[in-house]
This record gives sequence, C-alpha cells and structure tokens, in this order.
Amino acid sequence: MIEPKLNTRLENGESLFEHVGGIKACRDLSDRFHERVSQDSVLRGIFPKDMSALNERFALFIGERLGGPADYKAKRGKQSLVCRHAHLSISSEESQRWLGHMFAAMDDVGIAGTARERLREYFTETAKTLTDPFLPFYNRSLDELREAFQEDPALATALEMGPSLLSEAATRWDVPRVRLLLEHGADANVKNLMDHGPLYHATNALPDAPLEDGRAVVELLIRYGADVNWASGPSKATP
Repeated sequence: MIEPKLNTRLENGESLFEHVGGIKACRDLSDRFHERVSQDSVLRGIFPKDMSALNERFALFIGERLGGPADYKAKRGKQSLVCRHAHLSISSEESQRWLGHMFAAMDDVGIAGTARERLREYFTETAKTLTDPFLPFYNRSLDELREAFQEDPALATALEMGPSLLSEAATRWDVPRVRLLLEHGADANVKNLMDHGPLYHATNALPDAPLEDGRAVVELLIRYGADVNWASGPSKATP
C-alpha cells in the first residue's frame, strides 16, 4: 500500500519540522486539534475517553512526518495508517469534520504559507485512505440496495481508496448480499489498499454468523472467479 507522502524540505533546505517550530509546535497543534475534537459530538465517540496519551503520540507522528526525529516510529513501531485505524469505521462526514478541526487547529497555532499548504494536502489525501464512503449502504436492506444499483449501476463495482461493498459483505458472511453484488457485476478479485480481496476477508473473518454461511460465501466468490492462489499480507499467504 502506498500512503500519501509529504515533501518535508523547503527550497532553502530547512525541514518543515524546523520551519514550524519543532516538537513544541507539533504538541501545540495536537493539543488544539484534540480540544476541538473533544467538543465534537459526532467525532468524540471514535476517540478514547482519555486523549492525553493520544495527544503526545499524534505530536510525535506529526513531527516525524514533517521531517523531525523518528520518535514516533521508535515508540510505536512501523505500521501503516490503514492498519492503525483498521478497527474504526470512518464515514465521509467524520472524515470531513476531522479535516475541518485539523485545519482550524493549524490556523490556531499559526502554521501558514508553504507548511500550511503541504500539510493541508497531506491530511486531505491521508483522510481519503482512511474513509469508507460506503458506510451508508452497509445496513440497507436487499431491496433498498437493489434499488440503489438500479439508480447507479456503478455502485456495485465501485472501489474508493480500498473499501468495497463486496469485501464488507464477504467479511460479514452475508450470503444474500454477496450474491446480489456478484450478480450486479462486482469483481470477485477486487483488492483493497492492503492488496486483500473479498476471499481473503471471508476466510479470515469470524463474524457472528453460522459457519455454513462462511462456506457459502467462499463458494460464491470462487464460482465468480476469485483467485484462491492470490498471495497478500506481510506473510504473502493465500486465502
């Protein structure tokens, strides 16, 4: 998976980390951002109750991204942002609110000019990789989903920065939904940002559903061309 990159050097050779004021500025930015989040009724639920530890981790993360010391990686290890946020379901609305608070916090602490422009672009692109635009469709009934496909046939095959309706349905062992999506043209080999396909999600899932449903989902995916030999993940294992 390729995550968004941030150009950390200015024309004079100075790093953005130095330019904005080092780790103090990063901590100020993190503090202001999390203060705003703590007052947001929509976002507050996806953040931990005590954000003190998160404040420091995020400050170190921003500092490292801006070209500062690799203190975040030393403390937290090397892991993609997608993996860090895999336990969360982030909607488009939540993503936009997150960006709004971050941009406002940047203004609060006086990050301006080139640093502001580059950070805005970085955060915007990063938010796209963590947002699941299909969340509003996951709990729709089959009839509602079928109507949505009639209005927009491309929805069944859509892939937005990784998430897809088929992978989500396969993860839940939702046999009728998987069948409906495949019948409407969904690709049984569609890959997410981690290079995993629906078959990977189905075989690695443990949903609250009968094992027979999981077997039926796997059989459906294979019938529609899912590659059982596709290797993905750190160990390059097959489904």
